[in-house]
Amino acid sequence: MLKYLIFIIQEFTITSIFLGLLLGYSYHYYDKGQKLSEQKSSRMFFFVISLIAALILSLAVAIIDTNSQLIKRAYLNIILLLITIVAQILFLIISKIKIDKEKKGFILYLENISIFLSLTTLILYYLVDVLLAPLEFTYDGTTLLSTNFLFKLVGYITALVLNLLLVIGISKIIKKKNIKAVWSYILIIFLPIIFQEAMLALKPMMARRMFPMIRWLFHLLVFVLNNNNIFTYYALTIVFFLSISLWARSYTIRESYSNVAELRKIKANKRNSRRWCKTVIIVAILSIVTLTTLKSYNEREVELSPSEEYILEGNTIKIPLEQIDDGHLHRFTYETEQGVGVRFIVIKKGPVSYGVGLDACEICGATGYYERKDGVVCKRCDVVMNITTIGFKGGCNPIPFEYSIEDGNLKVEGTTLDEFESIFK
Repeated sequence: MLKYLIFIIQEFTITSIFLGLLLGYSYHYYDKGQKLSEQKSSRMFFFVISLIAALILSLAVAIIDTNSQLIKRAYLNIILLLITIVAQILFLIISKIKIDKEKKGFILYLENISIFLSLTTLILYYLVDVLLAPLEFTYDGTTLLSTNFLFKLVGYITALVLNLLLVIGISKIIKKKNIKAVWSYILIIFLPIIFQEAMLALKPMMARRMFPMIRWLFHLLVFVLNNNNIFTYYALTIVFFLSISLWARSYTIRESYSNVAELRKIKANKRNSRRWCKTVIIVAILSIVTLTTLKSYNEREVELSPSEEYILEGNTIKIPLEQIDDGHLHRFTYETEQGVGVRFIVIKKGPVSYGVGLDACEICGATGYYERKDGVVCKRCDVVMNITTIGFKGGCNPIPFEYSIEDGNLKVEGTTLDEFESIFK
């Protein structure tokens, strides 16, 4: 659950803020020679077309990327990021000219085109991986009807809902600001985002020698990539304080009114404004907590329990059944002639049945398993095993091997474990 909640928020929050800012900006219209309804239709046309184009292209790229090697994602991402950067800079320049000099006509179309390009390319850049994420739900053998699948789906959908609320909330807040203030907020948030996008584009370009390796620039790139969430924190912080500011101002009525009905309408608008401010504040806090506390918790290092002792007679391992009859996970390590420690686990599944397998699986390798509450969990992918299936092949289950129960002991031949030596090297 946490893995996909963190992933979506980490990948898509910047795009959601960007989308919310531009959507809120679009509520402001300046061409006095054109009807307001026509201006709204024109702007919303570009917005809708941008979103539809981004969704269709993202789906197409995701399908092609899943089924073939036709698209080279690294080169596609470079192109998308470069177009996004140019379109965003163009938007900042054009919108500033339009606001200061009240230009209209052709410049409005240029602005709309810059919005279309920046929205389409930025959403496409991030959305492909978001759309591909659900395909991983069953990679570890998780079935569609399992609790584990449900948790993953809940985390995924929760993150998407939070991002949607962020888009709507920011657009509602920006709508309440005057146009010059709106442009200032867009500039403050856009500039670091453009810098981040430039670094993301530079990474594959340097790796493929499309851009010269400059030492100081390389070190800057490494720093940015290692601290990529700083830009998300920055944007969320700006949005947070913007919401706080508007929330505080909403308690004061500065608008003029001529009757009680108009006053009630103003108060209703301010209550609505406060609701959206609180929504954005809550989402911003939840997003930051997710990317800090929850991410740290999810990525914490889990220490495996120490290996237990067993009886070694010749090349046969003997484990007394009373040692493993408590229903808990027991870990053992057999050292091969090459000095490689082959770990295996044993857990009692029923009155006369045991789950026996390597402390490794075919998907995640020798990362190991640990016990959490009443379940056995893969250390790497955090998948909870169905204890009754341990001892069977498939998914993220421990790799099974032959063993026997004789004379009150669980017996494993050393030669059997020697075959799995390469997994633990």
